[in-house]
Amino acid sequence: MRSYFTLWSLFTAMCLLIGFNAFAQEAPPITINVEKAGTLSSYIANSKKHEITNLTITGNLDGNDISYLRDISGSDYSKKRTESKLKTLDLYNANIVSGGGSYVTGSHYTQDDIIGRDMFTGCTFTSVKLPKSITKIDDYAFQYCSNLNDIEIPTGTTYIGDFAFDECSKLTTVQIPDGVTKLGAYAFSKCELITSISLPSSVVDLSKMGWISGAYYQAFGGLDNLKEINVSSENHMFSSDNGILLSKDGTELIYCPPAIDIKAYTIPENILKVWSNAFYYCNNLRYIIIPHAIEIEGHAFNSKIEGIQTFDKEPFTVDDNCFSYVSKDECKLYVPKGSHDAYWLARWWGDFKNIIEKDEIVTSNQTIIPESIRIQVVNGLIHLYSERDILISIFNIRGQLIKEQVTQGSQQLYLPKGIYIVKVENKSHKVIIK
Repeated sequence: MRSYFTLWSLFTAMCLLIGFNAFAQEAPPITINVEKAGTLSSYIANSKKHEITNLTITGNLDGNDISYLRDISGSDYSKKRTESKLKTLDLYNANIVSGGGSYVTGSHYTQDDIIGRDMFTGCTFTSVKLPKSITKIDDYAFQYCSNLNDIEIPTGTTYIGDFAFDECSKLTTVQIPDGVTKLGAYAFSKCELITSISLPSSVVDLSKMGWISGAYYQAFGGLDNLKEINVSSENHMFSSDNGILLSKDGTELIYCPPAIDIKAYTIPENILKVWSNAFYYCNNLRYIIIPHAIEIEGHAFNSKIEGIQTFDKEPFTVDDNCFSYVSKDECKLYVPKGSHDAYWLARWWGDFKNIIEKDEIVTSNQTIIPESIRIQVVNGLIHLYSERDILISIFNIRGQLIKEQVTQGSQQLYLPKGIYIVKVENKSHKVIIK
């Protein structure tokens, strides 16, 4: 009998324990107003600081407060991981103020209205609203925040520093507010889920890092899955074309995103300069067509380039390191008829083992025309074929509409020599008539 009651008591106790745990309340959302900077720790019991999941802070925060907040957020003063459960952190109505000790190992002191260097490095929250009063996000501020997938940057921010969001691997999008004037080098490095970046009108400075000659832009360094860069039409320094970053006047090709879906690319007629490393990180690019003599700086292309075609009979001067990483044994160099010997003899061009004379375009520009449409240039005529009625618009290289018609079946169009853009259903195709 005693054994029976003992087992029954044990069973009952287990059921009560399980029931209690099943209905245990989650930590409630917490809001704290820090009336005096340096006192955040006095508002939270030590036993509860790692139980908070949703935290809103108002008031003033100095270095001591930030150090304590780091502990709550998953990374302590020494950058060691803590048992944090914090998911969302709302600092929108808080102020970062000078004062207190270093908030992280080393000499890292708070400054008014600045998210400082290493301020939240390694923290494990998933969502952050930054103080509306901040003006700057300093270098490495959110580096290694591997759970961060949502951040609100206030409109008063003017600078996002080097490696500010480095290895925030769950960050999918970042809204760069109008007001940011400078984007630091590798600001979003290894943010593998970011495929698109939009630059507002205010951005005028994208960090440069030297490379043999000239410089190359590294604000987008480490964004290996970036497919497009879009620029506000009101930006006075930069522009973009089909996701590629250009100078405002469209004469300098600055940077082609690494994951852009282009296998063959014709450098636009209006481009006069290609910057260092402009195509170096492009994983899909195989063919480059150069319509005229332009300035090309060092390391412009990578080892995946299979073909380069130029239409200048006289080889033009390129930077010493322009083709450094191109495999000159495998990559084919296509040149105009009658110019083989000139290219064979020319500095850098002559390093290519396969120099082939060919006047027609070896490969089309971008394969983005619908499959039901075919466009070819044969003997100076544009040949169009469509399986259905479709509106076709043709623009010159300056963007002026010169012909528009609805077509079905086979059509032939005569146009003077030049470079044209054929648009079909918001898709485009570049053709060259020689």
